[in-house]
Amino acid sequence: MTERFTDCPVLIVGAGPAGLAVAACLRKKAQAFQIIEQSNQVGWRWHNHYERLHLHTARDYSALPHKGFARGVPRYPSRVQVVEYLQAYAQHFAIEPQFNTEFQSLHRDGDHWRVITSKQDIQAENVVLCTGYNRIAQWPDFAPAAADQQIHSRDYRNPDSIAGPRNLVVGAGNSGAEIALDLVESGREVEMAIRGPLNVVPKEVLGLPLSTVTRFSRWLPDRWAEKLSQRSNQRLYGDLPQLGIEPLPYGVQCQVDQHQRVPLIDIGTVDAIRRGEIAVRPGVKTLDNGYCTFTDGSSANYDAVVLATGFRPRLQTLLPDHAKLLNAAGAPHSSGEALASGLFFCGFRISTRGMLNQIGREARQIADAITDSSSSSLANTH
Repeated sequence: MTERFTDCPVLIVGAGPAGLAVAACLRKKAQAFQIIEQSNQVGWRWHNHYERLHLHTARDYSALPHKGFARGVPRYPSRVQVVEYLQAYAQHFAIEPQFNTEFQSLHRDGDHWRVITSKQDIQAENVVLCTGYNRIAQWPDFAPAAADQQIHSRDYRNPDSIAGPRNLVVGAGNSGAEIALDLVESGREVEMAIRGPLNVVPKEVLGLPLSTVTRFSRWLPDRWAEKLSQRSNQRLYGDLPQLGIEPLPYGVQCQVDQHQRVPLIDIGTVDAIRRGEIAVRPGVKTLDNGYCTFTDGSSANYDAVVLATGFRPRLQTLLPDHAKLLNAAGAPHSSGEALASGLFFCGFRISTRGMLNQIGREARQIADAITDSSSSSLANTH
């Protein structure tokens, strides 16, 4: 039941990094806005990531618009430091979200959008959806939604989050690789199920952050950048198939730009595999409360299984009337520009620059578009 009806020029949905960045850019342009957030704090997902998480992109390329990280923050900020940064960012720009307010539906009503939330109806000239690329945890078909010995990486905090000495991590994305390393370093026996080919890249090249290297490589023709990346990785990692890791047939830039998938940014997991501390298994066929069968016909029992099987934006559940704006994964066809009159999306495009850097670029574009539209509307009334 809604409490009241409100009217605002810009409604921002979500107070994570994307929502805060859009709000700050609008604040810089003296544009009024309202921001709603379904949780009770800014950057809620960063509060709830696993504890050892650090940014994989360098601090200098990961700040949101108009305010950098505090002095003394290391090159790769920790989860806690990112949380502190987001809180300080909101305070600096006087961003005060309406918390505990759930977005429920969106409808076009004449020249405005009508947004139904758990607390009120909101009429807005512009709506910016910033609900996140990783909004919904992806449960694999081979596993039930809940079981005593199985958790999604979303619910993993540290090795004490799961029981027993023998653990399986399903998935070789950045979360899965880092959680596997976290478990190994705590003395666990760890195996890692890798379903298919992947690209592996180092966090730094010759002391330079990967984000710096990719900035330079974007000046090269695509085929040169791909060959350079593949040859560099061959020198760094040797014959990955011998370790049970099959490389993708295309390079990192193609993987990110065309397939919207991030590579595995290695922080030590490959060396742990090479040393025999992490055993590599093939893809999972069935999983029943710790008992796992694999696609090669083998099987094993585990005390706990962490399903690092990824996330999806799943915006089709929020925008059932606007399915044409979304792809099969529920992400918008474009991020950072209007896909319908006055309807924007921010933070839904994977980039080799890093997610926070990409969010900043999109937030500036959105704020510029809204300001230009407001100026045009004002001029037309005179």
